[in-house]
Amino acid sequence: MQVVVITYENDQKLKTFQTRSAIGKYLKLPFIANDSLIAKYFPHRNLSHIVWIYKGIVRAITYSDYVNNANVSKILSGETLHLPVKRDITNYDYEQNLLILNHSTIPAFSMPKRAYYSAVTSYMNNLGPNTSVTIDSIHHIAHFCFVNWTIPELYFRVAGLLTFPKSQMVLEVSDTSRYFYEPRPAYKELWDSANRYCYDAFLPTSMSEEEMKSKMTRDLDDYFGITGRIERRNMECVIIDKDFSSKRAVLSKEKTTLTGKINIPTVEDMLYLLNQEFGMPVQCEPAILEEGPLQLTSLKNMAMLEDELKKYGITIRKEKREIDMFLLKEKNIGMHATP
Repeated sequence: MQVVVITYENDQKLKTFQTRSAIGKYLKLPFIANDSLIAKYFPHRNLSHIVWIYKGIVRAITYSDYVNNANVSKILSGETLHLPVKRDITNYDYEQNLLILNHSTIPAFSMPKRAYYSAVTSYMNNLGPNTSVTIDSIHHIAHFCFVNWTIPELYFRVAGLLTFPKSQMVLEVSDTSRYFYEPRPAYKELWDSANRYCYDAFLPTSMSEEEMKSKMTRDLDDYFGITGRIERRNMECVIIDKDFSSKRAVLSKEKTTLTGKINIPTVEDMLYLLNQEFGMPVQCEPAILEEGPLQLTSLKNMAMLEDELKKYGITIRKEKREIDMFLLKEKNIGMHATP
């Protein structure tokens, strides 16, 4: 079986990806650039997009989490796969409102010229996560449409953030799997359908930006039976910095791979990975962010990590710093309503 990476991007963009991207640098698969046929035959908008072709016949179109030993074995043995078909809506307009007024009972001459509202819906199949904010200067309406985000992600989008480190979250909840996907035998698509939501709001532009954010945050609190806040706190952190007392090893920019090692392009990439786990927040002095590449044994064993970083002239210490923390608390632990 041969896996081939196909992209509509040109050769130059592909070369940039392979030389500059943390993934592209270490991805050892054949690439095909300038594709037009595959995209035409199998249109899609969201990744991953897996087309199962065996003996010249399309057997399934799925997300990547359906690619496992059991399903591949079924295909190769001639069995029929009974998997949900991934059908992306390629022309969906995310700027349109999710809900409309009841035109069947409200006659045109009675239709209001403007309406303010907010609403939450459950997951919308075949649509990828998206954030849209539009301003109607004629009717003085601000439209916020957040499609298919997890509950924490909805709070982040309202705050104007794209992401937030797990290490800077405090959760007082009965079941964290309601808020974060945890790999398990069940497919992620099934988890998404149960734990991702859409939020749609039309607000008057007379409200300030902070008033809008406050109103939308209260909406999420009320709809989900929780309280979510981002606030500054003085927290004990792990600090990554240069070790000026030791002789720093010369870092080679050449791509090398050592067996059993994690290859990390820069300290900034390592910082991102370290903060993807719940625990003590990890901060880094700006001057060292671009240091690398690094080859490490483990990111979970802090003592081992500290020892390995010494050869790169990097040290680890603990100190308190004022940082943003996301606080999520269920109002009634063990009880919640699902829109």
